[in-house]
Amino acid sequence: MEAEADENKTSDIIKNLSESFKKIDLTDKEILEEDISDKNTFMYHKNYLFKSSNMYINLETIEFKDKKEQNRIRLNFYSYPYDDILIESNQISDKILNQ
Repeated sequence: MEAEADENKTSDIIKNLSESFKKIDLTDKEILEEDISDKNTFMYHKNYLFKSSNMYINLETIEFKDKKEQNRIRLNFYSYPYDDILIESNQISDKILNQ
């Protein structure tokens, strides 16, 4: 699912998911800082993984610096044993699965 979302909606979604699932921040902080400080980059991403005993929720936020476009979120839902798909697409590693 992909949808437009402002900062408040994104914060609410993260808060609500965190209440029911274990939250793991997958954002590469070094790349994020580079994207935010680079004047040629017009957007940046943050990634989170929410885990339960039988499901993963992958949340990607897309924020535009110039605010000419509405920020977006992408939600992907996976049920076990589809965690292999997440590993293959480099969304998570084995270490994250075992947290």
